Amino acid sequence: MLASAELIVGPPCTGATKGWRTLYARHAAPVAFRECADGVYILGTAASPAGDDRVVISLTVKTGAHLRVRSVASTIAWASSGATTEVRAEIEPGGSLDWAPQPVVASARCDLVQVSRLHVGIGAHVRWSEISVAGRYGEQPGRLRQRLVVDYDGRPLLRHELALGPSAPGWDGSAVLGTNRCAGLVLRAGPEHSGAPARSGQGWATMPLVGPGNLTQAVGAGVAEVMSALKAGCA
Repeated sequence: MLASAELIVGPPCTGATKGWRTLYARHAAPVAFRECADGVYILGTAASPAGDDRVVISLTVKTGAHLRVRSVASTIAWASSGATTEVRAEIEPGGSLDWAPQPVVASARCDLVQVSRLHVGIGAHVRWSEISVAGRYGEQPGRLRQRLVVDYDGRPLLRHELALGPSAPGWDGSAVLGTNRCAGLVLRAGPEHSGAPARSGQGWATMPLVGPGNLTQAVGAGVAEVMSALKAGCA
């Protein structure tokens, strides 16, 4: 399956209760966008990623727009042979994006590469959250590699990668997940996130970036534990 979905939002109309208005939306199975009062939800319209799927989601947040993106359900990475999903997001100066879909679950026979590329304009604001689960209940994970590439005002802000499963030696060692089976991160980028000190707690750590932002990472036995740790790290 080859699919390319796109969403472009601009600033809201005068008197609007939402922080954005949709300028253009192109749905492409397995991806559909649904507008709600609290944000745009990504809806899966087919079982994907599976096989050799290639799925691209493009987002553009114009100056003055404030977009919140969520998903209706978790993404199950099904049996696959080199599937890829890519998110390309451009946040123009003065715009903001809050991205927090449900977790990605790496089932036993998956082979998935997930890449997110963010281009953040000067003065823009981003909160980007990802949670990954190593296998469904009682199973070992397949192959999952996630990359997050973020540029701020044309300069590198973050290059991050997480690899799980049999093609990633040491993924279940103490340097990565250990006995845990869930990992998550929250990137916060924007002028208000400059200069914060490094902090850590049980299962989480927050690190300043060279640029206007910081990164919180957490591990835990399950999704609820990781979400709680990320909340503590972002407090």
